Amino acid sequence: MEIEPHWWNAKELVRDERFIVQPRNGRIYYKYDADLSLTEMRELHERYKENVTTIQKWLCFKFKRLSPPCKNLQDALFHRSHKYSRFHVNVSEWESGL
Repeated sequence: MEIEPHWWNAKELVRDERFIVQPRNGRIYYKYDADLSLTEMRELHERYKENVTTIQKWLCFKFKRLSPPCKNLQDALFHRSHKYSRFHVNVSEWESGL
């Protein structure tokens, strides 16, 4: 499963000691990786779920429907968590060169 939870705070994540900067190998951006447990992923989900956009919240409460990325993450963390033991998370950060 691959998702992009845009509501997570990338600037905070790259300062988290669990995220290790990877060699650039000619890339023009920085890449940070972390292998996290189910518990650690749930903690990040709880930390950042309030960052979901207003329209996503409205859809959730009005229609009882989550956006596809949010639903996929919710399912993996709570409804199908028996299928997952580790999560690989990466954050890519573009370097402007300025």
